[in-house]
Amino acid sequence: MNGSARLVWVYLLFLVILIVATKQACEAELTLEKLENSAPHSTGKKGFMLYEYTDKGFSIEFPKDWKVMGGSVVWGFTDCKGEGCPSVIVNTIKYNDTPTSDQFLSRVLKMVVDNCDNYKESSSTTMTVNGLEAKQIEYTSTPKFNTTVVNSTYLLTVVAGKKYFTLECSVANSDRDKHFKTFRDIASSFKVIE
Repeated sequence: MNGSARLVWVYLLFLVILIVATKQACEAELTLEKLENSAPHSTGKKGFMLYEYTDKGFSIEFPKDWKVMGGSVVWGFTDCKGEGCPSVIVNTIKYNDTPTSDQFLSRVLKMVVDNCDNYKESSSTTMTVNGLEAKQIEYTSTPKFNTTVVNSTYLLTVVAGKKYFTLECSVANSDRDKHFKTFRDIASSFKVIE
C-alpha cells in the first residue's frame, strides 16, 4: 500500500473512531456526512482553487496542486508519499442537542484525547472566520493507530446555528513549519453558505 493510500485509511479509521467516541460520550446522534467532490473554481488568491459544497453548506479554498482523496474530504499533496503527509479533513456534524461553541470544542477535544497518545496543546484561541466565531487549537499527538509519526494538527471548530464543522489540518511534526501557514490560509477561507 503506498503512502497516500495508507494516509487515507489512517484518517478514515480515525474518523470512524471519532464518530463512535462522540456518540457514546455525548449521547447525541452524530452523523458524519460524506462529501462529494466539488468542481473547483479559480479564486483571487494566487495558487488557490475554491471548492463549494452547497449541499453541505460550506466553501473552502485549497492550493491548486492538492487533490481530493478518500471518502471524506481529505486533501493532500498529489506527490506526497509516506506517513505524515499534509492533509485537511472537513467534517459536518449533526447533533440532536445544540451545544454551544465551547461545548462543541470540548466534545471534539475529548475525542482527540481519547484516540491519541502524547496529546500536547501548543495554542488555543477564539477567532472570527468570515463572520463566525471559531475555536482554534494547535496540538501535537500520536494517533493510537499510528505510533510511528508524531503529528502537528491545526484544529478549527465552527458553529453556525445548528451546523457544526471541524477542520483538521495535520502534518508530520517535522514538517510543521513548512505547512502551517498554508493550513491557516485554508482555514481563513472557510465559509458557511446557504
